[in-house]
This record gives sequence, structure tokens and C-alpha cells, in this order.
Amino acid sequence: MTALPTRGHTPGHTVYDTRNEAGHHLLIWGDTIHVPSLQFASPEVSWELDSNQAQARTSRSALLKRLAGPGHFVAGAHLDWPGIGRVMSTDRGYTLQALPDTP
Repeated sequence: MTALPTRGHTPGHTVYDTRNEAGHHLLIWGDTIHVPSLQFASPEVSWELDSNQAQARTSRSALLKRLAGPGHFVAGAHLDWPGIGRVMSTDRGYTLQALPDTP
């Protein structure tokens, strides 16, 4: 597990990157995205909950670009059920493809 500083939301905001033997990554975040239906498509959107909006936008964009790469998954706060998925690149921004909900 590696801690990745993600400046901009609050001082000390961190994302955790776990990697398995096959080289697949699961990034676990807190408040990188507040409103998935808006910020995946428009990662430049920020608001007063980010202590430094410019840094938050830069951190969010860098994380989404990383997550859109092969072998990356994301889990964490504010994501729609089931709270884990793959980030997919679109023409304008990104979208979250939730992992199937299996028993």
C-alpha cells in the first residue's frame, strides 16, 4: 500500500494505492470527487469544500487520468453503489463503470 498525497481538498488529504501480485491497482479515496454524476464528466468542477480549488482540480485530474489506465480500480467515499469500479475515459471527461454487484 502506498499513500499518495492529493492536495487541494483539505490539508493531509490522501489516496491509498494498493497493488496485487498481478499488478492491478485499487485506489481508495476520500473526498476526491463529491458529486460523481457531475465531476467524472467535468473534473474541473470544484467548490468551497475544497480548501484550494486549483490544487483540488489538478489532483482530481491527475488521479482520473491514472485510473483510466489499464489495471486500475477505484473505491471510496461518494461513489454510487457498489462504491467500486473502473474509470473510463470519454470524449470530454470520464465516467465510472461500477463493478457488477454479485453475491
